[in-house]
Amino acid sequence: MSVAFNGIDSLVVTFQAEDTAAGVPAAMSGNDTVGKAAAGAAPVGIVLGKRKDYAAVQLRGYVQVKYTGTAPALGFASLVADGSGGLRAAGTERPAETAWWSAWTPPTRPWACSCENGRKGQVKRMAYPFETVKLDKGMYSESGSSFTKVLEKCDPSEQYKGTPLEHLDAFQRQLKRFDIKVKGADSDVVSKFFATWESAVLFPEYVARAVRQGMEESNILPFLTAAETRITGMDYRSIASQPVEDDKALKAVSEGSSIPETKVTAQENLVQLHKRGRMLVASYEAIQFQRLDLFSVTLRQIGAYINRMHVADAIDVLVNGDGNSNGAAVFTVGSNPISGSAGALSYGALVDFWSQFDPYTMNTLLVGDAMADLLKLPEMQDATAGLTFQGTGKLVTPMGATLLRSSAVPAGTIIGLDKNYALEMIRGSDVLVEYDKLIDRQLERAAITSISGFAKIFQEASKILAIGG
Repeated sequence: MSVAFNGIDSLVVTFQAEDTAAGVPAAMSGNDTVGKAAAGAAPVGIVLGKRKDYAAVQLRGYVQVKYTGTAPALGFASLVADGSGGLRAAGTERPAETAWWSAWTPPTRPWACSCENGRKGQVKRMAYPFETVKLDKGMYSESGSSFTKVLEKCDPSEQYKGTPLEHLDAFQRQLKRFDIKVKGADSDVVSKFFATWESAVLFPEYVARAVRQGMEESNILPFLTAAETRITGMDYRSIASQPVEDDKALKAVSEGSSIPETKVTAQENLVQLHKRGRMLVASYEAIQFQRLDLFSVTLRQIGAYINRMHVADAIDVLVNGDGNSNGAAVFTVGSNPISGSAGALSYGALVDFWSQFDPYTMNTLLVGDAMADLLKLPEMQDATAGLTFQGTGKLVTPMGATLLRSSAVPAGTIIGLDKNYALEMIRGSDVLVEYDKLIDRQLERAAITSISGFAKIFQEASKILAIGG
């Protein structure tokens, strides 16, 4: 059995803050203002969290503080700031009106300080900083920051190095704080999130993480995109460089002559961003007693749907362009320069298609309903190919290109591309959830969305093979 003394006789006061951060001793630096306690100074308390120009400082109770020098002995001890964000035993310094008592355990466990102005107190095990973070739904609406980033500012992960919690991020530490298990056969029910107002604030982030996990499972976008750009608005104009054949030649530059130029310009038209999402339609009464492990499966499926929509957007841009007259060139089987007969895919046709990419490299093939025809080619059925598949689970692919399948590929076509030069992904937002509705348990219609778009980088880095027939 374990015991805890978190919150007993705690006193937390908000001050204006200067040079300070969560977890460090604070000293008065002006009227109503605290700063980082200098070496040898007697702190007034420990900073629990800092947001913008304000800090929450614990003046009394139990709190975790790091130390330097000799470990403080069990019992009563006078401590002062060490100047590096921790405490040390007081030497000749006078600890003013504040007496500090400490208890020390091995470094993998926290040690506690109980501080009281002019009064003696008993030594008890302290609370981790994450146990005193104040949660509210306004943390979702801080401009330019996700909920997890805001949590990390209040409860930095760096301070948990060397502890059993170093493998957890700020959100996972909050799940531990409220004893919410989201995975496994013994996972909690959905209603566990709503046991308190503060724990309910965690629910939208849990939903967003489960959806993101579904988006990342079997995600082929990293195999299609050369770069990812994050923006905060809805308007984006990409760049373009379309060298002519003469520009591609590696010519010698004689002395005194000008060096050949590569011109980079902004695209004429804006890239179109798409808001993709799903509506979570379920009453709280219907799901409150469902296990979180099962509910996560539904959320991951929503993420998979959203990701398939993004993949379809990417394929549409590869085929038709991004609105700047840069659609992919189309080659047809049986028409020069592709050999073979229209309507019949052959390995020779794939080789001819591959040869059209110079100076780029066809390192990715996107296939839809033509996948069966491709895998039935004699060249794909030799003994070596079978052994490779059985040993590694990976198919032998034409010319070593990565073979990807998507139902969004137009019927009867194969898309080839050089993934290092073909496509740019523009992300307007990560997964967004209607946090107000989720926190207030108004789940009847809660939207889960993601905004992104795609732009062609080099038009000739993607081409289409039409089987025809």
